[in-house]
Amino acid sequence: MTTESATIRRSQRQRRSESERRCLDAAVELVSQQGVERTGLAQIGDKAGTSRGLPGYLFGSKRELLRHMVIDLQRHWASVIGERSPQGTGVEEITNYVERYFKLLFSPKGRRYLGAMMGIVAAEASGLADAEGLGREINDRLRGTFCRMIEDGLADGSIRRGADARTEAGLIVAQLRGITLDWLIDRQSVLATTQWEAVVAHIRRALEAPG
Repeated sequence: MTTESATIRRSQRQRRSESERRCLDAAVELVSQQGVERTGLAQIGDKAGTSRGLPGYLFGSKRELLRHMVIDLQRHWASVIGERSPQGTGVEEITNYVERYFKLLFSPKGRRYLGAMMGIVAAEASGLADAEGLGREINDRLRGTFCRMIEDGLADGSIRRGADARTEAGLIVAQLRGITLDWLIDRQSVLATTQWEAVVAHIRRALEAPG
């Protein structure tokens, strides 16, 4: 392969990568604003500033674009909020994570991320075929994160003996998802800051080892 042809191929890959990035960013924006069902490939192309047919060419289908969007959201989520705190007991890891979650929720970028995630979860809950399995993947990952932290807390003694990691992780995720949905719908009335403090206090009461 000549240097010129290698340069051309790299340039083509770069252009494709840039186009994919623009389409994924546009999809996040649209899904967070109007949900999955009302978001189409042509509309994503318009929002991305590309041709209306390019998202379909790049990803093949709306479902495949959404799948890539979920992967991208989870990658961004891990980089922004982090999967683990650098140190501390299991209980401290959990409460620190919850605090970071709410801080992200209150930021413009966080509203887009969480709005798009909740849009995917809601679409699967309503039976939309394009979202089948994707909402479950999002929630499974979050439950898994808390489950690992609870297991760490059981091992280091900061969490009460007998706590069931999967059950407690599911309860924490249910609280976070419920508050997130309420706040995204009605930011004027939902006192998410107060609820944040209440969730942290509830986690401590439910999980902390006595003494």
